[in-house]
Amino acid sequence: MKIKKIVKAAIGIIQSLTAFSALFFACCLYFNLFNVQTSLGSALQLLYLHVTILLIFGFLSLINGVILIFDSFEVK
Repeated sequence: MKIKKIVKAAIGIIQSLTAFSALFFACCLYFNLFNVQTSLGSALQLLYLHVTILLIFGFLSLINGVILIFDSFEVK
């Protein structure tokens, strides 16, 4: 059972890091940090769609990752 908790915590941490990466990329894309918009060459109309998809994916992944981390440290 201890191995199951460790694997669950590791997957939760990896999923949370992926979520933070998606949220960071969404912020970089929206605010044009590091000149991301011009390097990707995306149209302004599609920019809001891409940012919305990244934000939804990021927040859902972050919630799921945090739930996995808290679930692995739950005392039974």
